[in-house]
Amino acid sequence: MDYLVYILIPIIIVVILLMLILLEKHERKRIFKPKKYSEGWSYPMHGYYIDENKMVTFESDKVMLNGYIYGENNTNGLVIIVHSMHVPSDYYIPEALFLAKEGFKVFMYDTTGFWKNEGKFTGFKRAVRDLENAIEYIDDGSMPISIMGHGMGGYAAISVLNFTKKKIANVISVAAPYSEKAYIKSKMSGVKGVLVSMLQNASNRKYYKKDVIDGINGCESKDTFFCIIHGKHDEEVNYSTLSIQSRQEAITNKNVQFMLLEDESDTHMGIVRPDKEKPMVNEEILGYVTELFYSC
Repeated sequence: MDYLVYILIPIIIVVILLMLILLEKHERKRIFKPKKYSEGWSYPMHGYYIDENKMVTFESDKVMLNGYIYGENNTNGLVIIVHSMHVPSDYYIPEALFLAKEGFKVFMYDTTGFWKNEGKFTGFKRAVRDLENAIEYIDDGSMPISIMGHGMGGYAAISVLNFTKKKIANVISVAAPYSEKAYIKSKMSGVKGVLVSMLQNASNRKYYKKDVIDGINGCESKDTFFCIIHGKHDEEVNYSTLSIQSRQEAITNKNVQFMLLEDESDTHMGIVRPDKEKPMVNEEILGYVTELFYSC
C-alpha cells in the first residue's frame, strides 16, 4: 500500500500541474484575444492617409509586423505610439496627425497577432517584446525618444524600460494596469483566478520577472520622465484597484507625474476619444504631452 502511495502522489502532482498549465493557456486565449481586421471598422485607417504616412515592416522574433511613420522627415523628436488591446494602431491616427503637425516623427505599429499581423499574441509581455524590437528598428539615435501607450500599450511603454538599452526621454502611460497578473486575476473569479495566479508567480521567464513598477523605479537614476494618466470611470482597468496610481506607495522614482481625469466620459476608451463618433483627440492630454515632448 505504501509503495502504491509513493507512486500515485508524484503522478497526481504532475496531473495537477498539467491541468494548471492548460487552464492558464485557456484563460490567456480568452482574455488576450487580439483585435483582428474587420471590414466593419468605422474609424480612420492608415490606408486613407497614404500621403501622410509611410508603411514599413519590421521583424519581432521572426514575425513581420506592420508599422506606419507619420512626419517621416520631422526633427522635433521621435514619438512611438503603442495601441490598446481593444483597437489597432489605426485608432490613434488622429494623435499621429496632431503630433506630426507639431513637428514630431511618429511611429505606430500593430502588435503580434493583431489586425493584419501574423503570429500568436500571448499577453502583455508579448507587447513589451514587440515594443523593444520596434524601438530598435525605428531609432537612429538622432532624436530624443518618447513613448505614448494606451491600456496594454501603456503597460508596455513602461515595462519595456526593464529591457531596452535605448535612452527614453518621456513615457506617457494612459489607462494602464500596474501588473499583467493583476489584470488577468481581475478577469477571473474564485479558485480559478487563484490557481492561475499561482502558476504565473512560479514562472521564471525573463519577461515575467519585472513589471511596471520595476520599470519606473529602475529609471530613478536616469532622466526619463513619466506621466501616468488614468480616468476615474475606467471600466476596464479599475482606477482604485488596477491602475498604476493605485500603487503609488510602491513608486520611489521622483520623476513621475500623475494625472487623474474625472469626467464621466473618461472611461477606458473615452479618455483617448472623448466623442466616440468623431475622430477627435483629447486636447487636454495632447496639449500637455506636446509641451513635454518639446522640452526634450
